[in-house]
Amino acid sequence: MLLRFGCENFRSISSYQEILFTATPRKDDSEGLVFSSNATNEQILPIIALYGANGSGKTNLLKALRFFTRFITGCSANDLSGSNIPKFKLNNELVKSEQSFDVDVIVKGIHYHYGFKILGDEILEEWLYSFSYVNRKSRSVLFHRDEREEKVYLFGKSLKGQNKNIGKITNNHTLFLAVAAKSNHELLEIIFDHFDSQYNFRFNLDINEDRIASKIQSFGLEEDISNFISKVDIGAKCIKTSKVKVDSKQLEMRSSVKSALENIFSSNEFSFESKTEEFDLIIEVFRKDNSGNPVSFSFSEESLGTRALISLLVIILRALKTGGTLIVDELESSLHTLLSLKLVELFNSKHTNPNQAQLIFSTHETQLLNFSNVRRDQIWFTERCPDGSSHIAPLTDYKVPKNSNLRNGYLNGKFGAIPYLGSLNFESLFMSAERNG
Repeated sequence: MLLRFGCENFRSISSYQEILFTATPRKDDSEGLVFSSNATNEQILPIIALYGANGSGKTNLLKALRFFTRFITGCSANDLSGSNIPKFKLNNELVKSEQSFDVDVIVKGIHYHYGFKILGDEILEEWLYSFSYVNRKSRSVLFHRDEREEKVYLFGKSLKGQNKNIGKITNNHTLFLAVAAKSNHELLEIIFDHFDSQYNFRFNLDINEDRIASKIQSFGLEEDISNFISKVDIGAKCIKTSKVKVDSKQLEMRSSVKSALENIFSSNEFSFESKTEEFDLIIEVFRKDNSGNPVSFSFSEESLGTRALISLLVIILRALKTGGTLIVDELESSLHTLLSLKLVELFNSKHTNPNQAQLIFSTHETQLLNFSNVRRDQIWFTERCPDGSSHIAPLTDYKVPKNSNLRNGYLNGKFGAIPYLGSLNFESLFMSAERNG
């Protein structure tokens, strides 16, 4: 489970910013769902919603978390020398400065704090601590690495294994955690696997029928998706995935297109997906006619909203089944307001979220602010500062009367995080364009 994520000097994030999945101690208007764990004294939230104007940094915060997890797993497979990691470009000093990323997570019932600092493509620092709450909160250093010190590594007594030998084969472009996991270190392999398997990201709407159908079959979600769409008012009753044979001419055409593209773009930076199997996976959506008989519609016949819903249900229902953390940019994309709220509600109910899955998402859907099942400490705002950097803060940082209409307050700018349109006269702008035309 994710308790906290923080980073510094990444894209629009200049100074250190963090986001917390731990509940505030204050009483909230909404009961909401919170998780408890023996690994921490704090209660844990299932969702975090990020609000803010376009360009305020919502997506960049989510991308920072994606970079963090992928940097760890990438270090296991490759030496990351030559990597170009985006920094905050609007400050000349920060362009040449280090970057930092760290998290607090619960893995196998234990609270860990892990992070690293990098400069260019080199690791400057890396650390891992564990916390115990048996009598009082206490911290143990498992390892601390500082490449600027004469003695680079400090290993805690509780970290058993070939730590010194692993340190010797870890170069400046790789993380000790990743090398240790590759070396089958008993504890560090478990923590590495957490970052490798417990985070799923969606930044772009995927409506590729074959990919979606493949996931539905792999995760066994056909019945679950059918049950959901039959209960919401989109007219569909169920879905079915199946294989269809691809004729030889189409297979030949796909192969030719792939070969042509590979010849044009010979660089290793480009790769092209072109299925050469004899079968495609398809999705049928069934509705009832005026006699109550099921009628099949192809996936392409459905509206963008229906296709978007099915695509999103795949990753949401999988997360609810297996646990872990799902990160979605613009959750409401192509969805009706009430459908967006329903998807959020799935994570906020102990009946539909028994495996303590978590969801963090960016959104412009303001109806969620007045949704009774969402706690105030689950709402966060991103705002663009005068220097172009992003500032991130929770709603609980603001003094808001108990019965306030949060949606109206947000749209009226009480919490910042909305676009400033200035005094531009849009009518005169278009009139000017007509004259120039």
